[in-house]
Amino acid sequence: MVETYQEAVAFLDRHIGLGVKPGLDRIGDLLELLANPHQAYPLIHITGSNGKTSTARIATTLLAAHGLTVGTFTSPHLERVEERLSINGVHATEQEFVEAVGDVEMFADLLEQRRGERPTYFELTAAIAFAWFSSHAVDVAVVEVGLGGRLDATNAADGAVAVVTGVSLEHVNYLGDTIPEIAREKLAIAKPGSTLIAGPMSSEADREAVHYAQSIPIDLRRYGHDYRLGEAERAVGGWLCEVEGVHGTYPDLYLPLHGRHQTTNLAVAVAAVEELFGRALSVEAAIEGAGAASSPGRLEVIGHQPLVVVDGAHNEEG
Repeated sequence: MVETYQEAVAFLDRHIGLGVKPGLDRIGDLLELLANPHQAYPLIHITGSNGKTSTARIATTLLAAHGLTVGTFTSPHLERVEERLSINGVHATEQEFVEAVGDVEMFADLLEQRRGERPTYFELTAAIAFAWFSSHAVDVAVVEVGLGGRLDATNAADGAVAVVTGVSLEHVNYLGDTIPEIAREKLAIAKPGSTLIAGPMSSEADREAVHYAQSIPIDLRRYGHDYRLGEAERAVGGWLCEVEGVHGTYPDLYLPLHGRHQTTNLAVAVAAVEELFGRALSVEAAIEGAGAASSPGRLEVIGHQPLVVVDGAHNEEG
């Protein structure tokens, strides 16, 4: 049984060498052993080639501004693994992380005994997040896909709202080497009974989204059709935006993030939270939630004189 932070990290690190193993069997069995914690709360499930972490963080602050307790799972972490788990935007402490890993460790070992194979690092972190959120009795979870969607460990959960922020060429060894193939992998997180939120899409990806939503069928909300970014102008430290949502319009949203692309992520997050609620947001809460957003490691200013900015990308679009 892990008792220290170092032991908890070491337990996870022993699973790094297993690499990427797409599939839902292992995570499904592990979550069943844990009494299916992912079924204890509604969930916004977010995938996309770019922007999913920022969109998850913005959705979190919008939900929290409405008085909800929000669990958020993002990946990868920037500096420390416990950054992947947060409640209302506050990362798990070292001690909370130790306890969360301890709650899953025994069941992960039992899974290995039964199946003769170990869960992967990502599967473990996802299961730890689902269980931790349940133990904190969150009102809602915001969960970011690790890779793709259809066979990603997070897809063991059924999101009330499924978000695809966008589709571009990435991870072609796993997802396919064309936009339609990759789009289909990502769209598969939307399931019967959910609502699909589509961010800005190429015509190829948009056709796939429309076809997929009609085939289930589920409701589809498309950027530029059902919701959109209105006016957006630079402000000190960020942007002043108007978002025309699915159910309401939200003027004077100050978003303290750099990069025009973040304004689109804001619009996508607003539409996702609207659809979770099934109504317009409180304008006051939307203003508060947008203003509380942060996205470390995304055009983040970490120094002045000289100006130092950190950012990252993993594909050509990024």
